[in-house]
Amino acid sequence: MQSSAPSDPELLAEWLGLQREPAFHALVARYAGLVYATAKRTCGDDSLAAEASQLTFIALAQKAKSLTSRASLGGWLHLTAMLQAKNLRRKSQRESRKRQLLQAAMDTEPPHTSSDVWQEMQPVLDDALAALSAKDREALLLRFYRSLTIREIAATLGIATDAAQKRIDRAIERLRGKLARRGCQAGSSLGATMLAGFAADAQAAIPAVSLLASKALLAGAASAITSTAIITALTTAMKSTSSIIPAVALISTVALIAMQRQSIGTLEGETALLQNRIAASDSSTSLSSTAKPVRPKAVATGDEPINWNEFVSKHEELRQRGRLRSENMGWAHLIEERLQSMTKEQLSAELERITALDVPSPYPDLIREMVMTPLTRKAPELGLMRFMEHPSTDSDNWSEPNAALKQWAMTDPEKATAWLDAQITAGKLDSKSLDGKNPLRILFEKTLIGVLLTSDPDAASHRVGILPENQRADVLRGQAVEPKNQGAFAKLVRQQVPATDQTEVLAELVFQSVPKEGYGAATECLDRIEATPGERTAYIEHVAVSHFQHLARNGGITNKEVDALREWTDSISPEATNLLTGKALAMAPSGGGRRTSYADLAELAVQYSQAGGNDDVLVEFLKEPVNYIFNRQLNKQQVSALAEEIADEKRRQEVLNLLDQYFPKP
Repeated sequence: MQSSAPSDPELLAEWLGLQREPAFHALVARYAGLVYATAKRTCGDDSLAAEASQLTFIALAQKAKSLTSRASLGGWLHLTAMLQAKNLRRKSQRESRKRQLLQAAMDTEPPHTSSDVWQEMQPVLDDALAALSAKDREALLLRFYRSLTIREIAATLGIATDAAQKRIDRAIERLRGKLARRGCQAGSSLGATMLAGFAADAQAAIPAVSLLASKALLAGAASAITSTAIITALTTAMKSTSSIIPAVALISTVALIAMQRQSIGTLEGETALLQNRIAASDSSTSLSSTAKPVRPKAVATGDEPINWNEFVSKHEELRQRGRLRSENMGWAHLIEERLQSMTKEQLSAELERITALDVPSPYPDLIREMVMTPLTRKAPELGLMRFMEHPSTDSDNWSEPNAALKQWAMTDPEKATAWLDAQITAGKLDSKSLDGKNPLRILFEKTLIGVLLTSDPDAASHRVGILPENQRADVLRGQAVEPKNQGAFAKLVRQQVPATDQTEVLAELVFQSVPKEGYGAATECLDRIEATPGERTAYIEHVAVSHFQHLARNGGITNKEVDALREWTDSISPEATNLLTGKALAMAPSGGGRRTSYADLAELAVQYSQAGGNDDVLVEFLKEPVNYIFNRQLNKQQVSALAEEIADEKRRQEVLNLLDQYFPKP
């Protein structure tokens, strides 16, 4: 990506203001690879991905005026493409389910056998990206899809280079965590993997850029006199053409569509809902464009104070002109260098100065972030203290102070603990929500206790003990505990955590190593924590369900995985094997898995019920409510057909009676 290339706002302005269609074509060419690859990962079908791509660029043409304040369109286009593809996929699945009963499961790709991390990421990448905040998602797409340098990203987003680097690093870690929760362990090479993978996506076979742009422009122009629903239906009619439709045919098509009142109403409702979701998930703050641009003097770089008002004026002038690019922001880089050269005392004094600034939003937060970044790196404890003077309510801004607390606790746990206690006593971390929990305090407590668990287990136990009971499970759940410390950790949980929460905390501890090391590691953990027979049954249920959800998101669930689970449960709690098999199969889709269809899971449930000589597996599978919550495509006839496989007449009738709760009469 050359730094001289026009920015997204410049291309939009050129198209909207000067009616130059090549500018819109350039935007489509810039993002066609991202949009098509996102859509294909989401729906897994070439034709649906092409249709979703067309709908995405039509949405861009229709909403262009509302997007001109965005520094980059990558995040908006990514989310729009994913939602359009999901919408098309749901429609396709509904039609497929009408034609096929259980024996005609959706075609799925075979389980991945390649070790290539990018391929393993495909089923969950877009959901993980969408789960990030808007600014984190935008930063990652600028870095890895458009291959911009850190300085170019800083210029595009209007932030300091140091802040841009930190945002990228933070966003990568958050994405790694969200991928891990979806069963994909990206490892330390996530950045390199995404850079190479997105580069391949950009070169992948996609619909013709000129055709995408032409149809989007045509639909965008037509939107002035037609509804969004007509445009959507018109696009479907256009799919079979390879050039712009003649005017007469276009008018005829619109007239025909206008007659379909009921279908149009349905499409309008779905489109409006889709647009609302896009707007709600990725809103941005626009700055005033009425102020007369001010061209300030060069920013002082010696011993003179930094003139932040001039910084804001220059930044705002460039933003309004769409010129926030690296080559125009040498003055901002001088400020960054000036801040990095300051001592912690000077940076602290600078924070005092900027509290009195009278500048429009979002500049107070931007300037504070520019000063806080080098301060936290030079003096973690001081940076943490200054953060608490004006704590952010946005959890996206908590990672830096939380990292500072961890670093402080590792070097001086007593002072870090005393500081946190002082914040609580002063009322800065009061619990004001309805459940009596303060999320920032829980985050800090979790970090501090995590350090103490390794360095001073007794201090960790004491720390947990002084917490309100309703917060103890929150700070212990998900803690990374080394095998040698698992026994002590279990003792702490049994002593300090309410009995109603103990099972969940310890069950998660047992599950932590299973995806990587297998069920044997879980058995060893059960022995270390000295779980009772009753506890073991509860813990293996959690492990079984969690692992099948992990499998459903990745390679899929086959007889091999079911046999491994049954062998493990037989060795610990054989009386629960059939029930746990049915429950694990039923709850697998609730983890977001798409690699195994409901029909495949139902076939496995029937198979193991028949093989076991009783109905336990199938009955438990059909009784689980998650089936009906997370599988909207199911209908009563499908499930009733499955229930007929239950041999015991009484149990079969019990299941059929339950269906009236899940499928109420119209």
